[in-house]
Amino acid sequence: MEERANPLKIEKDQKKVLIYTPTFKIIGYIHLPTNARLTDTLNFAVDKNPFIPVTKAHGYSMEDNKLCFVADFLSVNKRRIDLVLIEPEVKSGDEQI
Repeated sequence: MEERANPLKIEKDQKKVLIYTPTFKIIGYIHLPTNARLTDTLNFAVDKNPFIPVTKAHGYSMEDNKLCFVADFLSVNKRRIDLVLIEPEVKSGDEQI
């Protein structure tokens, strides 16, 4: 029997991110549709879809940088995000600044 592709499945790229909110610094992974820009994902349908999923999340207090939580899955309110940084992919031979 021939296996058919799921039409609802979207190919995604996993990106390690650092997310700053007013109360937490969150380190984890987001999953962006292949070739999508992070800004487009954050700005798309904020009223209908105000949260972005983060996996393997570690949350640190902005006040004292102490670890507050670890979660396999976390849903972060896009409106509470002050800054998001994608960790650059380091290829062999490349130097990290």
